[in-house]
Amino acid sequence: MAGYDRFPAARGTDEASSGVMTNQAHFGDECRRPASRILPGFIFSIAAFSAGACAVEDEPAAPTPESGGSAGTGGSSGVPGGGSGGSSNAAVVGSFVLSVTPGAGTVADKVSVLGKVYDAENPSNVVWLDGLSAGGCVLRTPKVPFCDPECGDDVCVADGVCKAHATAVNVGKVRVRNVSTVDGSLDFELTQVAFSYQVPGAVKLAYPPFAESDTVRFEADGGSGSPFTLEAPALAPTALTGDTPKLDRGQPFSVTWTPPSDPSRSVMRVLLNISHHGGTSGKIDCELPDSGSLTIPANLITALVDVGVSGFPTVKLTRHTSGTTRTTWGVVSLDVESEYERSIEITGIESCNLPEDCASGVCRDDRTCG
Repeated sequence: MAGYDRFPAARGTDEASSGVMTNQAHFGDECRRPASRILPGFIFSIAAFSAGACAVEDEPAAPTPESGGSAGTGGSSGVPGGGSGGSSNAAVVGSFVLSVTPGAGTVADKVSVLGKVYDAENPSNVVWLDGLSAGGCVLRTPKVPFCDPECGDDVCVADGVCKAHATAVNVGKVRVRNVSTVDGSLDFELTQVAFSYQVPGAVKLAYPPFAESDTVRFEADGGSGSPFTLEAPALAPTALTGDTPKLDRGQPFSVTWTPPSDPSRSVMRVLLNISHHGGTSGKIDCELPDSGSLTIPANLITALVDVGVSGFPTVKLTRHTSGTTRTTWGVVSLDVESEYERSIEITGIESCNLPEDCASGVCRDDRTCG
């Protein structure tokens, strides 16, 4: 998925040296092609976006504080209520993400850690609007706010509203415990590059890096703030089952996966995106118990297709656990996740990278054959 951007660029950081993607919208060369031009024979409605903007690339929702003790999450760690140097700020100002990504084809299994904390909630210039919902799933479409005058170095977060970027902070040394390295160690220290925390080059993580029943622990000495600790349940790597999922307008869409030994320890997040190229025009987000199967109702699928379709549609499944704590700056989360993305088939859609991939000899900008 693969991973999505939880660590938007902040003022005063070196984005190039940190290798961290920004939380800005990416626009295609042209607006999304109306679905009626892709699937002949259907009459589709087209989503309208304010200020005439093209749709934006997929942007994940910001993590939210966990109350602790609920299924699929680790309880808040550290001093309850903020305690020793804790902040009364309930905004999520940063996260540490431990990703366990199963390999596919020639791609090897991968384990990674990436973390970043800010002095405030970092703003986004994309607003996701909720539409139809059912069974833990919701159709979301993006809106790009309009500000006049423009915001300059700040971010337009709502029509006529500008907000300054947050600034990345130093949380000191961060030690990871109960995560296995290939040499058999169960703890190591993260390295910091331009306020981004990651696994040092000399440390190689095992795959999988823990047993399902383990608890992952991150300990930060606080740096310019107070020390804090984060804990979250470990998990099993996500594994999809069955054949390539198929999607048709007017029909429900189903996907299956191997459930964990204890489904109460995790949740499953499913992202259905059929408009990757030229800017995401909509998506279906689902969060549900980690039971092993999901069927998205036909009315949600029809609404998603009506928004727009492009080449190489996918469904992404992410098994997820988390824990949070309040720090000097606000709430920080530890997210342990295992993501698996699979291509899907849509009746009437032929994907392409080059003209020779298409019988017609025409490969459109949205990566569909004409």
